[in-house]
Amino acid sequence: MTGLGTSVAVELGVAGASFRCVRRTDGKVWCWGGNVNGELGDGTTTDRWSPVELTTLGTTTAELDLGGNHGCARRFDGSLWCWGKNDFGQLGDGTTLSRSTPAAVTALGTALVTKFSVGGSQTCARLANETVSCWGRNHLGQIGDGTTTDRWSPVPVTALGTTVVELAAGGSHTCARHGNGSLSCWGYGAMGQIGDGTKVVTRSLPVAVSGGGLAAAELVAGASHSCARSLDGSLWCWGYNWTGQLGDGTASSSAVPTLTLSLRCHCGDGVCSRAETLASCPVDCRKESYGDKKCTGSETEATHPNDCQRVAYGPLANGRWHSCALRLDGSLWCWGKNHLGQVGDGTTLSRYIPTKVTALGTAVSSFALGGGHGCARLKDGTVKCWGNNTYGQVGDNSTVKRLSPVAVTALGTATVSLGLGYEHSCAVMADKRLRCWGSNFWSTLGDGTDIDRLLPVAVTTLGTQAAQVSGGHDHTCARLTTNALRCWGRSDVGQVGDGSTAIRKRPVAITALGTLTAAVAVGDYHSCATRTDGKLYCWGMNSAGEVGDGSATTRKLPVLVTALGTTVAELTTGASQSCARLHAGTVSCWGRNDSGQLGDGSTVNRWLPGPVAALSGVTAIASGEVHNCAKRSDGSLWCWGANWGGSLGAAAGGCSWTPFAQSRCGDGICAYDEAAGGQCSADCATTCGDCVCDGVLETAANCAADCVAGNTCTPAVCGNGTCNAGEDCSLCPADCGTCGTPLRSPMPVGGVQPSDTTRRCA
Repeated sequence: MTGLGTSVAVELGVAGASFRCVRRTDGKVWCWGGNVNGELGDGTTTDRWSPVELTTLGTTTAELDLGGNHGCARRFDGSLWCWGKNDFGQLGDGTTLSRSTPAAVTALGTALVTKFSVGGSQTCARLANETVSCWGRNHLGQIGDGTTTDRWSPVPVTALGTTVVELAAGGSHTCARHGNGSLSCWGYGAMGQIGDGTKVVTRSLPVAVSGGGLAAAELVAGASHSCARSLDGSLWCWGYNWTGQLGDGTASSSAVPTLTLSLRCHCGDGVCSRAETLASCPVDCRKESYGDKKCTGSETEATHPNDCQRVAYGPLANGRWHSCALRLDGSLWCWGKNHLGQVGDGTTLSRYIPTKVTALGTAVSSFALGGGHGCARLKDGTVKCWGNNTYGQVGDNSTVKRLSPVAVTALGTATVSLGLGYEHSCAVMADKRLRCWGSNFWSTLGDGTDIDRLLPVAVTTLGTQAAQVSGGHDHTCARLTTNALRCWGRSDVGQVGDGSTAIRKRPVAITALGTLTAAVAVGDYHSCATRTDGKLYCWGMNSAGEVGDGSATTRKLPVLVTALGTTVAELTTGASQSCARLHAGTVSCWGRNDSGQLGDGSTVNRWLPGPVAALSGVTAIASGEVHNCAKRSDGSLWCWGANWGGSLGAAAGGCSWTPFAQSRCGDGICAYDEAAGGQCSADCATTCGDCVCDGVLETAANCAADCVAGNTCTPAVCGNGTCNAGEDCSLCPADCGTCGTPLRSPMPVGGVQPSDTTRRCA
């Protein structure tokens, strides 16, 4: 970094909310970044794009720490100087006036400061007499003086006595390490960051951290979590864990210290270190057990491909509230809401992690999802469908809900590709004919009638020219081999795209696109198509901006989405949102955003395309009603939007306004990257009762549950952090998340949104 000079080295760097500071070996402090509150300490409130020196401190700084919007420095003489925002008295000068230059905390008198820590809006110092004083914001008890009154000057934390050797101030909590290795914390504890085994919101006095014998050698505190290094080198963390802050392989918060995995220095991290043996740590040092689906010991991708596969996903699709992805071995994995059997695993339990559709084996070549059902084309050309079958959309000549895939025998072995709508299904055949079945109230099947079909019927008007098909709520579109586009069905808001609002019982030409259509995607009440020149056109309902032309005007004819130019590589449509994968590997979305389904970090509707936050290298995208998913070039899956029933592949959280990576942990396969990173003990650890016979440490004698043929093994244990078979949101909310409520009522006649349109992210 330029501006810091080369004659001396940077010895210490610290970060605040929007600014950074370093201490050089010559004792000088330099800062840069946001400065609206004077947090750079240079006497101004001007943001700095390059480092500036805090000349007030000279060359006397021994220690440096930054909080949310203020900073402090301990000089070699033991005095403490602070600067920046002071709205809660966090500078300790007896006022709430912000300071743009460092000022001494004179209220400490002649007492020498030996240690200190700066939190979100509080500051604490350990003095030479081994007492601790704190000041600043105290609404949650983070000062530790037994009150919730803000303190503009230092007050002693008498409950700590004189044994503290280290302090760590977090966002709204504070912790201390004592000379005997024990820990105390106080302040905000709703996420478990106090570590006393509870989640009490306010602790105004220090309480002991439940360490279970943990002897801490070092201590740090984050915004809502804390970590301590033990004398034996292991790392323990507690508190908020939604984005994996605790490093224990889960996203579950913990109110007591939990062992951080994959540091390769302690038993249970998946690595047999030099200090471990088979006798002292069998879980890390067990011998190879070929074929147990656990990548352990000296097994590698090359030597044990069946055990050490690196799991990656291929094609991806979203249904109404569920999603599926095809693995490279031909197996189909699904997750999300499953009340209609749409996950296809033989149950109606919602799935919060990808679950294998075991009835399909590894024979799937392609698949498609509808509102509450799915269909897969197998490698032999046959088709199997499952899920909701109220109108015959499964295609087995019945209206019986199917929890597992059943054969659509009427299609034979000649299916090439599939396209599913809300309650109907279509298949492109090898002879380029299109056949459809299911709900036909709005003539969505294109056979000239409004009669539901329990078996596939031919869309005769298209002849032998069908190339691709896409279904919406009540209308359907097909791209022909000539690159012309035909659509039919309900069109009260122009979703068919021929300029009218009349129901079209048979396919009609969308002449505005000519013979340049490259792909088509149909949403609930709007449609989009890319042309061979890379341009994107949309039409239909536009009340939330889903057409992407910058207006809220219903479009009965295709209009150009000018903001994307000719950069579109793939498109997908949800209920009232649209997304496009661009040639650069990024994704842009537009339309309704009340559940964060546009992925831009907000819930504001967009009438023009906007980028999905922090998502690159994308090779495939898919949209559901109010959620979207993307596959990156490394095979990983990322989802965002509403998480009703686990549609995002997460057991907790209502909505994610930005993409997060889909976890494979808990699918029963110890993949190479899970084992190498030590990040999934649920899949990779040897556990009697996990229904996998290890073959080395487990035998029929010591673990009959796993190793005796014919034994009934039930791995479902509420509270183990995994939503297993037999558990759901009502039986085990701790593992499977709380049960949600419907996100949206069906669209009534006329395409008008119902009054109860509030998205409930549950």
